[in-house]
Amino acid sequence: MAVFEAPIDALSHATLQELEGWKWNGYRLSLGGTSHVALTSFLERHPEIRRVTLYMDHDLAGFVNARKIKTMLHEDKRFRHIRVSVNPPRMGKDYNEKLLLVREQLQTSQHQRRPKEAAVSI
Repeated sequence: MAVFEAPIDALSHATLQELEGWKWNGYRLSLGGTSHVALTSFLERHPEIRRVTLYMDHDLAGFVNARKIKTMLHEDKRFRHIRVSVNPPRMGKDYNEKLLLVREQLQTSQHQRRPKEAAVSI
């Protein structure tokens, strides 16, 4: 299960995975911020979930709240069986910004690969 702060980040993550050829067979959840309420509710309804990855923003609030959520899941006896990892974006502030940067890089590399045409006048 992939957990994001905002819906746009969940959608951007899906697009990034598609661009990279990944096949996703799991849940994506937007918290609508950094509160764990939506996650707790979702996990209560889906006890089959064994792994949660927190794709929080690459900022202080994202790091702090990822740590809080991870601690909360490990301390709650209902969720101790869940393996939790934290995976902020390696570029950009959040996954939407990462998508924009990746698309820009792809467009730049495609533009550079185009064959150059010469104009000749006589």
